[in-house]
Amino acid sequence: MIHHHTSLWRQPNIYWALLGLLYVGFSMVVYGRWIIDGGVHSVGSGDYGTSATRRLLLWVWQGVVVALTAALAVYLVRRYRAARQITLSGAMFASGLLSLWVTPLYQYDGYVFGLSRVTVNVSSWGPWIPGWHGDNPESQFITPLSADGLPYTLMASWILVSRWLLDRVCSPRKNWRRTTLLVATLAVCMAASCLFEQLWILTGSYAYVSASPGPALFAGHWYQLPLLEVFLLGMWTATFVFMDRLARDRGTPFPLFRGSEHLSGWQQPVARILAVNALFTTLTLLWTLVALPAFSASPSQLNPDLPLHLTPGDVSLD
Repeated sequence: MIHHHTSLWRQPNIYWALLGLLYVGFSMVVYGRWIIDGGVHSVGSGDYGTSATRRLLLWVWQGVVVALTAALAVYLVRRYRAARQITLSGAMFASGLLSLWVTPLYQYDGYVFGLSRVTVNVSSWGPWIPGWHGDNPESQFITPLSADGLPYTLMASWILVSRWLLDRVCSPRKNWRRTTLLVATLAVCMAASCLFEQLWILTGSYAYVSASPGPALFAGHWYQLPLLEVFLLGMWTATFVFMDRLARDRGTPFPLFRGSEHLSGWQQPVARILAVNALFTTLTLLWTLVALPAFSASPSQLNPDLPLHLTPGDVSLD
């Protein structure tokens, strides 16, 4: 129920929530077509020349991802029960699950990532996204436990870590101008991005498959990390962290939550999750369709030391 004297349509939360609901509805259509047309199956098998040590590391890592996701879920549920309202991190956790339908678009305009074939995988629902024209759709797959499934929900931990780091940086400097705060936020988020993404890459879960524009950590190797990508992903997380910091400094709700305080019962957490999902998915779409093409490659441009289990599409099967 909306509290009296409050118009639902004057609240910014409702517009973001409606956009988030549209994204959820669209994803249900994509998943539904994928399931009904028999798209749910594993893609590829074998060890692809992967060492026993690497295979063991990848399976241990998948267990770690499941454990971390469960631990984060328990932590966020406890925070929700304590505060009696959904937090930004909680909404981010849910949005990670709600926006999974976007992940196949990483290969929409060419090969960007190589996902490990020796981890748990399922065929991609990309071909069921309207307008899809990705390469080799029959061989594309999703790795729900290692790179582009549950790890999406762990983006909430990136926000928690970045927020904690920013608070440590800002605590002795309470009178920073907004521009200075923005630069500090971006720097902190880039550092967190570099840490988390390099960790994921070194496990062998995924890799940037070709030489990328601009400088990179470990350039020319399969475990490279393009610094341009660190900057872009830092901007992605900084959007949430910066808005959160400004709201806390002012003692106001997170901008996308404004208006949801007038909702009661189940409506408030749902409206908050849908609103954050709207921004989460929109930024992911921009990152995927506008930024990532700069990192795309053809099969002839793949890094020469790229392990066979990380070779994208059906290149390794030619």
